[in-house]
Amino acid sequence: MVDSAAAVAALPDGQTARFAAGAALLRKPPMPERGPAAAILALPDALLTASFVKGFLQPANDAVRSLTLRRVSSVRLADFPGLREVDASGAEDWSESWLDELAGQAPLLESLKLGGPLTLVGAESLGRLRRLQRLDLAGPLPDGVLQRLPALRGSLRSVSLRECCAASGASLALAVGSLALLEEADLSMCSQLGDSALEQLAAGCPGLTKLDLTGCELYTEAGLRHLARLPLRTLLMSACCQLTDGCLAAVAEGMTLLRCLGLFEAGEGVADEGLASLARLSGSLTALDMGYSCWSHTADGLAAIFPKLSNLQMLNIGGCEGTTDAVVGAVAQHCRQLTMLDISESQRMTAAGVRQLAQLPCLLELNLGWNIRLRDESLEALPPSITKLDLSFCGELTDRALAHAARLPRLASCIVRKCNRLSDEGLRALGRCASLEHLDLSYSSVTAAGLAHLRPLRRLSSLVLVDCLRAVHPPCMMLLTELPALRALDASNNKRLDDGCLQALSHASQLTALSLNSCGKVTERGLMALVRCPSLRHLSVDRCPQLGGGALRLLQRRLVLLRLARRAGGPAAAMPAAIQGY
Repeated sequence: MVDSAAAVAALPDGQTARFAAGAALLRKPPMPERGPAAAILALPDALLTASFVKGFLQPANDAVRSLTLRRVSSVRLADFPGLREVDASGAEDWSESWLDELAGQAPLLESLKLGGPLTLVGAESLGRLRRLQRLDLAGPLPDGVLQRLPALRGSLRSVSLRECCAASGASLALAVGSLALLEEADLSMCSQLGDSALEQLAAGCPGLTKLDLTGCELYTEAGLRHLARLPLRTLLMSACCQLTDGCLAAVAEGMTLLRCLGLFEAGEGVADEGLASLARLSGSLTALDMGYSCWSHTADGLAAIFPKLSNLQMLNIGGCEGTTDAVVGAVAQHCRQLTMLDISESQRMTAAGVRQLAQLPCLLELNLGWNIRLRDESLEALPPSITKLDLSFCGELTDRALAHAARLPRLASCIVRKCNRLSDEGLRALGRCASLEHLDLSYSSVTAAGLAHLRPLRRLSSLVLVDCLRAVHPPCMMLLTELPALRALDASNNKRLDDGCLQALSHASQLTALSLNSCGKVTERGLMALVRCPSLRHLSVDRCPQLGGGALRLLQRRLVLLRLARRAGGPAAAMPAAIQGY
C-alpha cells in the first residue's frame, strides 16, 4: 500500500483544454468510468486517499487509472493493476532501476511523463513498455537515447521531446520518423531541427495531426512544403522568427485540413502578401494565434484576411502593429463564431473599436489587457455572452469600468491586475455579479472594506491578491473565510502577510490551493495553522526564508492530500489552473 506521504498520488486534477498565446493545448479527455469503478471514483478525495493509506477499500486501487507521483520510492505501482497513466516529472527520486521495473509493475501503462535526464539504460527500459502510447521526455537527450525510441514504433502515438537541444537534427529525424503510428509530436525548442528532419518526419509519420515547432529556427519554406503530405490539424510555429511570406504560403497551399495555426512572436519578415495566403484556409481554420507576430504587415493587410476566415472561433492579434479600429471592426463583422479574442496591447485601438465587439454573439473570453489608453466608456457595450474578461494593466480604468463589467450576466472570471485607479467602491459593483467565480485584484489598493463587498458572491472560488499590501492583515483574511465557495487563494509577494493572517485564514477549511510565495514574515508557527484546512492539496511557499523543510514535511504528514509546489533546489512549480484563472 501507499504511505501517507505518497497519498497525493491518488487522483490528479482533471485535464483542461485551453487556447493560449503561442500554443493550443488540445488534450483528449479520459475515458469515462462505468459500473463499480465509477462509484468508487465518485467518492470524496479524502475517502479515496484513506483507502490507499489504510487499505479500507481495496477496489479503489483497482479503479485508479492515473497517478501523479511526488516520490516514486513510496509507491508500489503493482498495487494499481488498472494503471494507465503515470506522471513522474515532479519526482526527483526516479531512477533507471525504477524504469526497469516499470514494465513489470504496470503492464497496461499507456502514458508516461518523466523529468530529468534519461540515459541509455533508461531508454532501453522504455522499449519494454509495449502498450505505451504517450511519452513525454522533455529536456536534453543525447543521440543514443533517441536511437532507442524506434523500439516503441508499434504503439507510440504521441511524443514530446521539447527542449531536446543536445540531439542532432539527424537523430531527431531518425527517432521520430520511425514512429509510423505517431499522431502528435512536440519538438519545440529542438534547436538542431531543420528541413531534412521535417522531410523524414513527413515520410515516416503519415498519420501526424499535431506538430509543435515552437522555437525551432533552422527549418525553412522547403521543410514546410514537405509537411504538406500530412493530415495536420494543428501546427504551432511560435517564436520562429525566420518565417517568411513563402512559409505561410506553403502552409496555406499544402495543409488544407489545418484547424489551429500558432504564429505567436513569429515571422519578423511576414508582410501583407503572406497574410493574404491564409485566406486559403477559409474552409478549415478555427484557431489563429498571431500575437506579436508578422511585424511587416499593415492594418489594411490584416483587415483583409478576416472576411475569408469566417469559421474562426479563437483569435489572438494582441500586440500586432496593425490592430486598429478598422481591423477590430472587420473581425466583429465577419468572424461571428468567435468564442475567444485577444486584442491586448493594441495601442492604435480606441473605444470605438472595442464597442464594435457587441456584434459577436458567441464571445466568451476577451483579453483587453495592456491597453494603457483604454477608458471606462470602452466597456459600455460588451457582448453579454462574455464569461472571462482580462483588463490587466489598463491603468486608465476606474470604478466605472468595474460597474460596466458587473453588468455582464455570465461573467465568471475578471482579471484587473495593476489597474491602479480601482478602489473599494469598484468592488461594491462586482459584489452584485452573482456569476463571478475567479477574481484577480493583484497590485491594487483594495482594503478590508472592499473585500467585504465580495461577501455576496456565493460562487467565488478563486481569488488572487498578489502584492495587495492593504488587504493582507488578519481581519481581511477572516473576511475571506466568509466566502463559502473559496477554494484557491494566491496571496504571494505580500510583505505584511504574517502568522496572524494564516491563523485567520486557517478557518477557511474548504481551501484546496494556497500560494504564499515571497511572504517573508510567515514562520513555521503560521504554517502549522493550516492543519485546520483538511482539503488543502496545493501549497506554494517559494522564497519564504523562515520556513524550513522539517515544518513542510510535518505539514504534509498531517495533510495527506497536500502537494508542495516548492521543489528543493529548484524554482517553484506551477500552481493549478484554479489559482491562475481559467
